Amino acid sequence: MLTGDGYVQGVDYWQLGVLLFELLTGEEPLRGPTVAAVKEAIADYGNAATLGWPGEAVCSLDCRSFLSGLLTPIPKVRLGARLGTVEGKSHRWLRKEEWGG
Repeated sequence: MLTGDGYVQGVDYWQLGVLLFELLTGEEPLRGPTVAAVKEAIADYGNAATLGWPGEAVCSLDCRSFLSGLLTPIPKVRLGARLGTVEGKSHRWLRKEEWGG
C-alpha cells in the first residue's frame, strides 16, 4: 500500500501484526522521528529480527514467532496469506485457545 502497488489480503495480516506489537509492547514496530522517516523504515524493512523486541516477560518466544510471521515483508509468505485465519489459529502461540465460540 505504501508504494501504491495495490492491496492484497496480506496487508490485513501485516496490520494485525503492527496492532498486536503495539498492544503488547507499547511501542511501534517501525519507528522514526517523522512520518517520512517511518515510511522509509517500512520501505527498508527486511525482517522481524531487526525490530526492537521487548523482554520475554512481555513477549514470549512463541509470541515473537507469531508476530514475526505477521510482519513478514513479503505478503505471499506472510502468516495467514495462504490459509487465512486457520493458519494463524494453528500457530503454537494460539493453539491452546478455544475457537469454537
